[in-house]
Amino acid sequence: MKFLRETASNSMQPALLPYGPKWKLLHRIQSPLLSKESVKTYRPAQEMESLQLLHNLLSDHSANPARYFHQFGTSLVFNLAFGKRMPAGDEQEVIDFAKLIERKVNHFRWMPFLVDAFPSLQYLPEFLQPWKKIARDLNKAEITLMTAIMEEALQRPGWTWTREVTTNKLGEDLPWDQYCYLLGELYTAGHITVTGSLNIFTALASQNPGQVRRAHKEIDSVIGDSRIPVFEDIERLPFVQAFANEVLRYRPLLPVGIPHSVSREDEYLGYRIPKDAFIIPHHWSMERDPDVHKDPTTFRPDRWIENPNLPLAAFGFGRRACPGEQMGRSSFGITVMRCLWAFDFIEAPEGASLTPRGQNIVALPGPSAVSLRVRSVAHRDTIERGWSLWKEQESQSG
Repeated sequence: MKFLRETASNSMQPALLPYGPKWKLLHRIQSPLLSKESVKTYRPAQEMESLQLLHNLLSDHSANPARYFHQFGTSLVFNLAFGKRMPAGDEQEVIDFAKLIERKVNHFRWMPFLVDAFPSLQYLPEFLQPWKKIARDLNKAEITLMTAIMEEALQRPGWTWTREVTTNKLGEDLPWDQYCYLLGELYTAGHITVTGSLNIFTALASQNPGQVRRAHKEIDSVIGDSRIPVFEDIERLPFVQAFANEVLRYRPLLPVGIPHSVSREDEYLGYRIPKDAFIIPHHWSMERDPDVHKDPTTFRPDRWIENPNLPLAAFGFGRRACPGEQMGRSSFGITVMRCLWAFDFIEAPEGASLTPRGQNIVALPGPSAVSLRVRSVAHRDTIERGWSLWKEQESQSG
């Protein structure tokens, strides 16, 4: 990962930094934005964006809910980070971000590992190291894009992650480019993980109708069909919580996890692990360990009710665990609950794909042939009434 860290991001990508003073400083700046207390203040935005999601899914009967999950994830995180909603999901800023991410993914599938595996390559003449120019160009493109987005964000009224980060006294000596990477990483990780997890949820719901019926029964007994669920309902729905946890376990979004390196020589089961060696926390294998998860290849939410303290690899481990766990769980939880309340999940004859797409650390599922059918006229009316009320309030607020 040295090439990605030092050449491709000028040692500014927080997730790639080694544990040390710089990483700890960035973590101290970033963590308050994603703390449990802060995430509670984001609930109105999460409820509003998930309400639009319900309305979009209700209005479009195509077997492609993924486009609306994308809109949900991008709009929610962009609004928090930069103070602007993305109601269509195809706004220019979203497109520009997607193109940048695609360029990074396409170019960095093999180069980082080749250079790290054969360090002598860095001593070749510049014209024989095309990856360096590609890295510099991408670095420039990222700074240019983020600068434009952040400068616009700072012109908007109200609190945003951009204003909070750039005015934090802890980072007063940091260069502007560091803020660009910090906020760019928050946006990218936030919307990709939520979007990908919701696509996996839809596929698994269509393949497990019996478990969905159990969720419907629990939701109906607590909420009914005359109101849309809110955050306060989640604690009253243990099976729905278990359903969400089982989605995260059953099909990890990061099957091989995030590579780590050991800070000092270690030993495990008689094997010597030299300093700086890569450690791969293989999430897929962990989540299918029969000693931890009985009958691991079966989608069985009950396991989380029988033992709420089961380990879950989705958010990583220790001091390098994902700082956005509370944000991810909150956004995923409200959306899973509301979709289970509102819809039946119909799998098309060609099936719902859980096969990873591409060969990247984040293994997004392939396209899913799933359609969502509103459960009743009452559910439809409740969604339409909630959407109309919100639109009215939005127009009155200007």
